[in-house]
Amino acid sequence: MFDNIGEKIKLVAKVNCAIIAVACVICGFGVMFNSSFLLGLLIMAAGVLVGWAGSLVLYGFGELVDSTTVLRQAAEKQQAQSAAPVASTPHAAAESKGYSLSSMAAQRQSTVNGWVCKKCNKRNNTTAMFCSDCGTSR
Repeated sequence: MFDNIGEKIKLVAKVNCAIIAVACVICGFGVMFNSSFLLGLLIMAAGVLVGWAGSLVLYGFGELVDSTTVLRQAAEKQQAQSAAPVASTPHAAAESKGYSLSSMAAQRQSTVNGWVCKKCNKRNNTTAMFCSDCGTSR
């Protein structure tokens, strides 16, 4: 029922415009023959114009729904393509990011006993923000 709703809204707008145009022409002829020719002509012109404008707004809404549907489908497709597979274990997650378990264990051990300066290789206290030898930041 709601599949392709934008196209259905645009179809309703077209049918609505046609019905209003026919109704206004019929009413205009009725007024032309019973009272005033000019008033009948005005009813025909104004009625068709107002019906067309209303249908144009409805048709624009149908276009908006269509465009939104296309954008949503494209976003879902892109999201499905970019979804990375989830690692099944913490070890697999670490290895998928380029870490080896042995280097992670060594790094953890070094932070327990302090940290090693990258510039001069001096071991420093765990609370120190700068190397006590060369002054390089942690």
